[in-house]
Amino acid sequence: MVGLSEEQVEQFQRDGFLIVRGRVSLEETKRLRDVAWKYARELEGSEVFTTNDQSRKTGDKFMDSAYGIASFLEEEALDESGNLTRPPKDSVNKIGHALHELDPHVRRFTGRCGDMAASLGLKEPAVVQSMFIFKQPRIGGEVRAHRDSTFLWTDPPSCIAYWIALEDTTTKNGCLCAVPGSHHDPVEQRFAVTETGQKPTIFG
Repeated sequence: MVGLSEEQVEQFQRDGFLIVRGRVSLEETKRLRDVAWKYARELEGSEVFTTNDQSRKTGDKFMDSAYGIASFLEEEALDESGNLTRPPKDSVNKIGHALHELDPHVRRFTGRCGDMAASLGLKEPAVVQSMFIFKQPRIGGEVRAHRDSTFLWTDPPSCIAYWIALEDTTTKNGCLCAVPGSHHDPVEQRFAVTETGQKPTIFG
């Protein structure tokens, strides 16, 4: 990917986000969708992911997925007996979080993001997390407003997220929303792991 123009950099610094069009071909989005659906069909051992109580619900599988590829289900995907309430492809919430290291298709793609990062002033950018997020119809919990720096902390904050829409998105089908200028506010919460690594907690 090529870098950003001066106007784009100014807009990013002002608003905290930037919509960049035409950087991903239709062929690439189809290939990445195929990769995502392949993992979605392999749901054995998946656990439910929720954003409502991460200090309690975040388990070993979630933490271990930082070094692997794991599937996580929507909150309503399992019945009381632990059986899927709908087909696997309609049950998955997300797949992550080391796709950039372990999946060759995603690795080739994320390796091209350095030019934009350099335009924004990052000296040694590193990809630390990657995922496919699904926005399933008629199922799934609320994703509350949050700052990515809560979960990927550096001092000073330097986390930049790249979100690529693999399908057309609108305000009616689960698009990403952002608040202009909110990146200038202080980070009020931090996600931390105890020394034993057993119970992540959000501190505010």
